This record gives sequence, structure tokens and C-alpha cells, in this order.
Amino acid sequence: MIETELNEAIEQTGNETSLETGGADQYFTFVIADHEYGVDILRVQEIRGWNGVRQIPQLPSYIKGVIDLRGDVVPIIDLRERFGMLPVPYSNLTVVVIVKVVTQKGNQVMGVVVDAVSDVYDLAEDELKEAPEMSGDVDVNYIQHIATVNDKMVVLLDIDELLGNLPREITKQGASATKTPAEIDDSDVTDADLDVELLESSFSALAPNGEALTAVFYRELFKRYPDLATLFEGVEIKEQEQKLLETLKLVVANIRRPEKLANELSQLGERHQSYGVLTSHYDAVAEVLLETLAEYAGGLWSDKVRRTWLAALMKIKLAMIGAHETALPEEQVVLLESSFAALAPQTNALAERFYKRLFELHPDVKPMFEGSDIAEQQNKLVTALQLVINSLRNPEALRNVLKDLGKKHQAYGAAPAHFDAVAAVMLEVLEEFAGGLWNPPMAAAWADTLGAVKVMMLEGYED
Repeated sequence: MIETELNEAIEQTGNETSLETGGADQYFTFVIADHEYGVDILRVQEIRGWNGVRQIPQLPSYIKGVIDLRGDVVPIIDLRERFGMLPVPYSNLTVVVIVKVVTQKGNQVMGVVVDAVSDVYDLAEDELKEAPEMSGDVDVNYIQHIATVNDKMVVLLDIDELLGNLPREITKQGASATKTPAEIDDSDVTDADLDVELLESSFSALAPNGEALTAVFYRELFKRYPDLATLFEGVEIKEQEQKLLETLKLVVANIRRPEKLANELSQLGERHQSYGVLTSHYDAVAEVLLETLAEYAGGLWSDKVRRTWLAALMKIKLAMIGAHETALPEEQVVLLESSFAALAPQTNALAERFYKRLFELHPDVKPMFEGSDIAEQQNKLVTALQLVINSLRNPEALRNVLKDLGKKHQAYGAAPAHFDAVAAVMLEVLEEFAGGLWNPPMAAAWADTLGAVKVMMLEGYED
């Protein structure tokens, strides 16, 4: 893949050199609206496929949002829109180029969305022409030079001038802006946080705005996760909004009757799977629903109310996912098998990185490993991953093994919420080691598999 080759070229160029060592004669180029643009390759950190962003309200349309890149908040800018061009739908050629920018407040990492990658060119100083003078209010300060390569004109950009003065709101919200509720702080949320009376009273206060709330929920869901909109093609959205409101009423009305509620949600989960809903979609729904509830609750929304609703949404998610058949589609199985085979030579390093990152992000997990040989634990993780991959075509056998493993984890003190932390870190590390191979279908396949593993292990937990 060209992205992999270019990432290798970037690494070989000495990408870790500090920004003060400019003057490089290599330029990384990309395409926007059939025109070729380039930047100093020393400013390029990596190339990624488009995989969505966390949107931030009230920003210019060319700032698509932010992503969490190994713990750093990285704003994502669509260069088409930054240049004043009309936006186009993203395709499998669309990529995000992660670049290092010098701003007034220091160095910052940002991402730019481009139509496609092109090449890496060696350009001598005498091949670089000054940008032409423009009359009127046309701002071309971000054009550093013009070059001609193979009879093509390439516009070389001053990335600092182009991106160095973006609105400060893209970073002032901090790292939490890139987290979903499940990733922010649900690691300590348990059933004990589900205050039934508070859930009932808060929903009673929200009920008069129920129709408006569900309308905003779907609008925001499709805006943030456009891939989910395809599941609702041919569906009357007003009817769907009403169904959501009825489901919320059902949950609150039966929260004191867990067996009846579990049965209702199980049936709903079966229907959702038949519509094409993946287990990974439930986190997206919970994220947007929690934010919409907070918006409509206004001053009534407190940390205790939020934790109550988050605990309820976790319970709903587990009940509905539990009804999903564990057999994965053939195309996902093939994708998982092939990607794990590609990662196999790095599994020991991957496991080591996983535990290091897990303990960094979730120090509350580390005490469970006191007295354990971490190298042995890493080997167990590799074995468990291999077991899952080998058993994808025999889900019942896999379920039995994982239920037993879940029982052991419960004995060690692992809480259900810890599984989300493990899955999030595992996805991050898999992406890191997969490099250019990582793409949205692979991410969805691994997220869905890890979600299924969580459900099967929790089946082994005892009340």
C-alpha cells in the first residue's frame, strides 16, 4: 500500500529531527481537487486512514474535530474547506496526514484531511520558485514555493502559516474532548451507582422534552457517526425517534424488575443484530445519548445523575449485546485472521506495550497484578489472542473457554468496567503495531470481536 511505503519513507528521512533543522530537500505530496500540494517531509509524522473524529461545537466547518492520537489531542482540518473549496464525500482514498506545526504557543501536532496521497520528491533549491504576488484580498502567505515535477505543478505549503493560527477552542477543552463517556471515567462506575429513584425522577423531568430530545439524538448520532445512518435507510426517522422514547420509558418503568427488563432488552438486542447493528455501535449510541440527556437536563445534570445514567446505559448495553449471536460474518473472520497473521511476529512486543499502556492509563488495574510475573502475563495475553483467533469459526467452544476465563478474572477482582478499559487499550496498541494496514473495516472487526469477548467472559461472572 502506498500509505505504508510513504510512512516508511517518512521514518527513514529522520522524522524525529527537531523542527529547527529545516531546509530539507524532500517533500511529501498529496492531492486536493486534482491538484498536487506538498510539505516539508520533516513536518510529517504519519499517515492515517479516515476513521472519524470527535466533533467540537461552534468551530469553523473546516475543523472537523479532534482525535486521540496515543494520548494527545490532535485537531483535524479538512484542507479542501480550509482553501475555500466545496467539500466532497470521503472515500477509501481519503487520508489524514499528521503534521508538526509551529504555533505562537509552541509546537503542536495536527492532522489534515486530503483527497489522496501522492509521492515523496527530492527538490533542489534552484527548482523552487517563489509564489506569485496576488492583488486584492487574496491571501497566499501559506504558499511557500512552486515547483514543477514531471511536467506537473506542485504547490509547496508553509504549514505554520496555514495551520498556526487556528481557533484556540480546538485545544482548550483538553484531552477529555476526544473521549467517549465509556472511555472518560466509567472504570469505577458499577451497579452501585445506579440510583433507581434518581433515574426515575430525572427521566420524569426530561419526559416533557422527550420528542425534541430523541430528534436531537439522532441528528447528532448521524452527524458524528455517518456509518450508522446507513442502518436506517428506508426507515421513517420520526417513527424511530418514537421507538427510542418508548425504549427509554420501558427501561425506567422496569428498572425495579430486572428479569422483565432483561427479557425485553434481550429481544431488542436480537432484532438489532438482524438489522446489522454491531456490538461496537452501542458505545457510540451511549456516548451521544448521554450528551443529549445532559443538554436537556441543564442545571439538573450533576455528576451523580450522570453516573446513574451511565450505569443504566452500561446495563442496557450488556443485556442487548448478550442477545447477539457470537458467530462473526465470514469477511470479518478472514480480516481478523489475516491481520493477526501479519501482527504475529510482533506479538511479544505488542503484549509488552499493551500492559505498559494499560497501567499508564488505568493505574487502578495494576494492583491486581501485584506478585505476578509480568513477562508470564504477557505470554498469557498472546496465547489468549491466538485462542480467540483460532476459535472464531467455533463460537460455542470459544464461549465455554471465555466463560471459564471470566470466572477466574472475577476471582482476581476484575470489575465488568475493566473490560472496556482493556478493549480500548488493546485497540490502540493493535492500531499502533498494524501501522498502514489499519483501516476502518479492520478497526470495526477488532472492536466487535473484543466486545463479544467481553460479553462471553462476563457470562462467567457470578452474582
